[in-house]
Amino acid sequence: MKRATRTLEELERPRVCGGRILLAQNWKSFSPRVVAFNGKQVYEKFAQRPGKFGLQKGKLYGAQVFVLPATSGQSTGRSGVTLRYFRKLAELLHRLPD
Repeated sequence: MKRATRTLEELERPRVCGGRILLAQNWKSFSPRVVAFNGKQVYEKFAQRPGKFGLQKGKLYGAQVFVLPATSGQSTGRSGVTLRYFRKLAELLHRLPD
C-alpha cells in the first residue's frame, strides 16, 4: 500500500528496499544518464553509502548521481545554497552530449 511519509525516519527498511528494487527496474528500462536525489539523507539511505551535495564519484545503475539539498519545508533558510546546487545540476545536464 502506498503511503506518504513526513520524514525520512518514518520510512521502514522493507519499504526502502522495495523502493530500491522498483527504481532499479525503472533505471534499467529507461537508462537515464543522470539521476538527482532531493536530499542527502535520501541518497544515503537509498545508496547505502555516505554522500555529499553535488555530483557523486560513483554511479548507480550506470547513471551519474547528483545530490541536491532537500527542498522540504523542514529545510528552509538555505535557499541560496539550494539554488547554487540546482544551477550546478543544470550545468551538468547542459554539458551532456545529445
